[in-house]
Amino acid sequence: DVNVELFIDACRAYCPVMQQIGAFTMLSIREVHSNMAKIEGSFELAPARYRSMRELLEAEIASDMHSTGAVLSDPSAAMGLLWARRGLQFWVHIYQKRLAATGPDPDGLALQRSIDTAYKEVLQPFNGWLS
Repeated sequence: DVNVELFIDACRAYCPVMQQIGAFTMLSIREVHSNMAKIEGSFELAPARYRSMRELLEAEIASDMHSTGAVLSDPSAAMGLLWARRGLQFWVHIYQKRLAATGPDPDGLALQRSIDTAYKEVLQPFNGWLS
């Protein structure tokens, strides 16, 4: 299980790291803050009770705030966590591509290609607003 406070703190602590990569990360940073606010919105209702991510998500399920068929309410901790996980997966994909790269980058576009590939494979299947 995951400690909710530590998860939020870790995600927010990662934002300055992303910012060092370049201005193009600002969209990701805004998304991190938005997703953490969704998680905090539910967490702050009962911080002692919802210390565990499992407890928090089970409480949302028990409250019937989500629709049948696994349709998540937005805003909710579940939605914030889902997109936080997708965002982290996006950056992991980029880092893995960059670490696996060998040889020169003659056109200087290797990072851009890694980002494009990560977006197409990790995020694009779930949204269509950025292409």
